[in-house]
Amino acid sequence: MKRRPGIAESAMRSSGFLPRLAAGLLLVNLCVAVLAAWSMWQNFRIHEEQAELATQNLARALESDLAGAIRTDEMALHSVLDELYRQRAAGRVDAQALNFYIERVRERLPEIDAIRITDAQGVLLYGTGVNSQERKSLADRPHFIRLRDDPAANLAFSKPQISRVNDKLVQVLAHRIERADGAFDGMVFAAIPLDYLARTFSTLDIGKNGMVALRDADLELVVRYPESGLSELAVGGKMPPSELSQFAASGMTAGSYTATSLADGIGRMISFRKLPNYPFYIQVGWARDDYLAATRQEAKELAVLVVLFVLLTLVAGGLILRTWQGQRRINRALAESETRLNELFENMSSGVAIYRVDEEGKRFVFDAFNRAAERIEKMSRGEVIGREVIDVFPGIEKLGLLEVFRRVWQTGKSEHFPLSLYRDGRVTGWRDNFVYKLPGGEIVAIYDDVTERIRAEESLRLSEERYRATFDHAAVGIAQVATDGRFLEINSVFCDIIGYTREEVLSQGFTFQQITLPEDLAPDMAQVQRLLDGADNQYAMEKRYVRKDGCVVWVSLSVALLRDEAGKPLHFISSVADITERKQAEQTVRFSMEKLNEAQRIAQVGNWDLDLGGGYLYWSDEIFNLFEIDKEMFAASYEAFLNAIHPDDRDRVNQAYTRSLETRQPYEIMHRLLMADGRVKWVNERCETFYDAQGKALRSVGTVQDITLRKQAEEALAQNELLLRTIFNTLPVGVWVTDAQGTIRLGNEASQRIWAGSRYVGLKQYGEYRGWWHDSGKPIAPEEWALARAVTRGEVSLNELVDIQCFDGARKTILNSAMPLRNDEQEIAGAIVVIQDITDRIESEMELKEKSEALQRSNSDLERFAYSVSHDMRQPLRAVSGHLQLLQRSMKNKLDDDERENMNFALEGAKRMDSMIVSLLDYSRVGRKTEAKALMPAREALEDAMGFLGPMMHDSEAEVSVAGEWPQVYASRDELTRLFQNLIGNALHYHEQDQAPRVEIESSIGERQWRVMVRDHGIGIDPAQLDRLFQFFSRLQSRARFEGTGMGLALCRRIVEHHGGRIWAESEGEGRGSTFSFELPLTAMEEGKTDA
Repeated sequence: MKRRPGIAESAMRSSGFLPRLAAGLLLVNLCVAVLAAWSMWQNFRIHEEQAELATQNLARALESDLAGAIRTDEMALHSVLDELYRQRAAGRVDAQALNFYIERVRERLPEIDAIRITDAQGVLLYGTGVNSQERKSLADRPHFIRLRDDPAANLAFSKPQISRVNDKLVQVLAHRIERADGAFDGMVFAAIPLDYLARTFSTLDIGKNGMVALRDADLELVVRYPESGLSELAVGGKMPPSELSQFAASGMTAGSYTATSLADGIGRMISFRKLPNYPFYIQVGWARDDYLAATRQEAKELAVLVVLFVLLTLVAGGLILRTWQGQRRINRALAESETRLNELFENMSSGVAIYRVDEEGKRFVFDAFNRAAERIEKMSRGEVIGREVIDVFPGIEKLGLLEVFRRVWQTGKSEHFPLSLYRDGRVTGWRDNFVYKLPGGEIVAIYDDVTERIRAEESLRLSEERYRATFDHAAVGIAQVATDGRFLEINSVFCDIIGYTREEVLSQGFTFQQITLPEDLAPDMAQVQRLLDGADNQYAMEKRYVRKDGCVVWVSLSVALLRDEAGKPLHFISSVADITERKQAEQTVRFSMEKLNEAQRIAQVGNWDLDLGGGYLYWSDEIFNLFEIDKEMFAASYEAFLNAIHPDDRDRVNQAYTRSLETRQPYEIMHRLLMADGRVKWVNERCETFYDAQGKALRSVGTVQDITLRKQAEEALAQNELLLRTIFNTLPVGVWVTDAQGTIRLGNEASQRIWAGSRYVGLKQYGEYRGWWHDSGKPIAPEEWALARAVTRGEVSLNELVDIQCFDGARKTILNSAMPLRNDEQEIAGAIVVIQDITDRIESEMELKEKSEALQRSNSDLERFAYSVSHDMRQPLRAVSGHLQLLQRSMKNKLDDDERENMNFALEGAKRMDSMIVSLLDYSRVGRKTEAKALMPAREALEDAMGFLGPMMHDSEAEVSVAGEWPQVYASRDELTRLFQNLIGNALHYHEQDQAPRVEIESSIGERQWRVMVRDHGIGIDPAQLDRLFQFFSRLQSRARFEGTGMGLALCRRIVEHHGGRIWAESEGEGRGSTFSFELPLTAMEEGKTDA
């Protein structure tokens, strides 16, 4: 051969590969490094934000705890102050009792180290650890000086100081004590140890280098945790200029910032908050080294991962280089194997020809020709190498093989050329060709000479075709079946029917019993037995087969039995036709009729068909149902149809049908049916008649629909429309309705009365309606009317107060409301406006407002007068009481029993008068000199009151239970505590001497109301006296039995009414206990915020 088929060596060149490999590794490592740096920065920012949120939460929690503690301590001072005033009102101060009371209050408040009282000169008189004989003075303390010199300063805070009683470092909370004339009479104060605050701060998790600090209004340090030995961070140290001082100067009460301390050099994230109502700032700082520790560790780990990645990429690069070098060695090995492959080419048993392709696939030139090809073609390779294939084999193009060469060369896809007969003037023979394309573009043809094999196969095929022509080409399925049911032979049509191939049926020994539906097998077997018994020669039946895919097919079966000359059965011949489509069509017709009947039943529509030539009339089932005729007893007829029609409509219907025949036009008519029981039905009838080419009427078809419900609905709708229009015109408010363009389409009579007329204008003419805003007096522009805004912008306006000028010139004040009307697509389809004339109401409200303001001024004057009179009366009353006591002591041995009794009566009367005046002062202070209302937990006020009543509960061995849901309420803490104190105190006070008080307190939340019941089991109340309970100085028990001024319940009523609530009492009678209840309103803001 001239050329051997080789495998071209394609070695990889190193000149460009190594630089590209290095550049790729460098780019990948740079991308990973940049992503790692960005991830570390992002992680740092997240931890910074988390630190800020954490410090803010801690600061907020500390603010709430400290503010609550100070407020509780302030209430404790008020309690001690009330006890001091009470003892003074009683005539003298019992130091032992007062000290005992102070200690009881202090023990309930762990943050308070001491509660003490000074006189007007600053000398300590009473309280924790006070020895009145030592006469220690606090007159030089700044907070004492401020309370003494400033009557308006009821509450003062000290700087951190050393206690002169026990040498503890404390923060002081002090309250002013006044005499009856308002003059300064000393102070009561609570000492809070700074180490208590430091212990509180120490419970917070702020990291190794975090800090918590409390500073006063001057930003001087009160307490800091952890403590520092640096002078700049000592207690009382002034904060240098910083972000906090700037925020405080600008009025900010909360914020966060990062700063590095000038004292300890530690950078921190710091959040601060100012305590509400108190001159303190709380700072919480988290050291940057603490909250970024995890981030820095993660950064180190990420850096290690980046280094590892770089090392891995270098290792991978080395492996790639080794692979590349190995590939070069493989290519060399392939070149060595080319020689061995050439030997195989020469010694193949099939002929092989390789063609070089020139001129874009038009010329195929022999390039190689093996020995087998020389043998088959009886030509040497020297005769063909270098020549075109069409020159050597001129019949190749007509054969089609040349086109295969071109297609394989173009597509690169191998093809097997079908077995074909090649002939030219030189050679004739059958060839089997396989063509493929080499990587170098050459075309390879591998072929064998199969002429002898084809001749043998052709002879066999012709014999088989003759044998099977009749069997296979039959139009129906044909099967030869053994007497035991096995299939001996089947044709393709039968295979199509049952879905099995011929090979499957014959190789597996299928029987007709296997493919017959079990329900049809018994009748079939009975017919087979009759054939075998000789009773019949053949039989036919319809039955069902089960196909391979599980589907069931209907077949028409005809079977005959073949016998030999002796009459012995040989086998059955079966003819099978697929009738599935016919069966399905029959089923479809049945289903369609059933569905039609069901649809007519649901829609209440029946159909009829009248054959005019034969006189036959068909009614559907629904026609019988509509006419309520039993189809089993009466046949369909035109007379029955006319008889069912209402007598008043019968002629009209008959004429409609007759006229339709005359005009050859369909007709539609609504009429009534009269049922046998007298009921009336409404039906809608349609009819059309069909004619032949000569114009003769052939048949009439029609439908009848029950429209009784529709007619009833239409009548009801008409009645409702009339009713709605009547209501619309009798409404006391005016109503207009517009279309989508804003044109007023409808208005009721009230709207015409209000405007003294009506003008149904469009959006651009709204200026004809003149109006002014009631509050400002500014004219209303046409586009500002609520109706215009509803149409153009979809706004909803409610109760806008507007002054209008009516069409008759009169001016009125109205409430104007408007809202858009939308269709199903939520587009504005119009608008509705409602107007209400409130001119008379506005005038009445103005008159009522003037009277209310006058009454409020009168009440205010009366309260100030009552306070002034009560306050001024105490001074002369004290003088009378004091002189009576002096007179009693000086004449102690000179008075007889009657005079001594009269003197006691006078002193007791003065004491009662002083208590009554104090009660009047408390009454007048409600709403004026008490703590402002704020949102607070109601349970805290109850606990404060029970704390003040603790000694009384202990001494009386009272049993007090608390139950129910306690909400957040908007109330004055002082007043709510006093309300609980009076109600529970009365329950403890008014009981029989031989039994311990038992008090039940229950809270509940109703419909926007908070109710509290205080139930006792004491002496009870006469129901006839309940109305007197809440009046001034009203007493139902004698003073000899129970002390009191009769003002406690009046004060309770005053407090409850100040909060917008109500109070009442219930009792079943004397000796049966009492229940005092009050209700306060809950706003939407406070609902649901409860603590059990």
